[in-house]
Amino acid sequence: MQVGTFGTAGVGKTTFWAAFDLLCTDLSNEPEIAKKELGCVYRYMPWEFGLFTGKYNGVKIAQSNLRQGRFPEKTPNVNVAYELQTYHRFEYRLTAKNIILPVVETAGEVLARLLGKLGSTQYSPLNPKQGLNTAEAQLIASKLLDSDGAILCCPVTQAITQGGTLGDGVQVEVKDPSLPDDPDVNMNRLIQCIAQYKMATPGSRKLRAVYIVLTKADAIKERLKATGFDIETEDGMNRFLKRFYPNTLSALGWFKNLKFRVFPFWVYAEKDKNLNPIWHEDGYHVMVDPTRDRPYYSVNHLLRLLRALREDFGS
Repeated sequence: MQVGTFGTAGVGKTTFWAAFDLLCTDLSNEPEIAKKELGCVYRYMPWEFGLFTGKYNGVKIAQSNLRQGRFPEKTPNVNVAYELQTYHRFEYRLTAKNIILPVVETAGEVLARLLGKLGSTQYSPLNPKQGLNTAEAQLIASKLLDSDGAILCCPVTQAITQGGTLGDGVQVEVKDPSLPDDPDVNMNRLIQCIAQYKMATPGSRKLRAVYIVLTKADAIKERLKATGFDIETEDGMNRFLKRFYPNTLSALGWFKNLKFRVFPFWVYAEKDKNLNPIWHEDGYHVMVDPTRDRPYYSVNHLLRLLRALREDFGS
């Protein structure tokens, strides 16, 4: 079983996995909380392997950065996948459910090169080497396209600024200039690529579930709520997706019996008295609870994601 993590540069993939790892670590150390939230005893063990270069040393260092009030270093821009294999054990009174979940991630710049070539018809998943070097082609085909599940990370602010409304004062995300402004187009291209690869590749893994993680949702969620797009409710999220991600929804409808879920995600940055994020010389700092050395983040939505993983990939 394999899950690919997709997202262009700067969307927060590393921060997302660091926060999820922190949640799982804390649940495994707090049996009473785990029993309340999951209905069982929960045990967790991550195994890191693959890429360890420069300042980026895997999910545990990224998690430590969050607890110390720093956002993690981004994944290096090299043609190697960083792989994290997580073991989850849910122990009930008479039985247990185990999940072995390999997670595959690559730098957003590598993904941007794929999307740029898709947009200019220079890349076809039917011929992965066309328009890409061998390392990139092998990475995309074996580690991302041929997966049982996909987690698509996209900053919610980027969708809003392209929607023509609610965009006043919202900082546009840093991204590859060769990509379309609309993240709905990028996500649609990715899903098309996955579908074409699986239809053309005998024996490829069946896509069981796709999760969309709307990162940096704290920057805009209150304004969305005030205008009828409360992304923390099912109805508000459905309206949001139909408004800002119509092509993504249409592409996902191609897969029969696909489980599709959406999760808003954020890690709060330090803010001034006007609730604006504070910029320091070394970037934004994470808001941390000094009594626990834990960042303030979207715990409840990551709990939903953990429950979904148990349901969709548990054996």
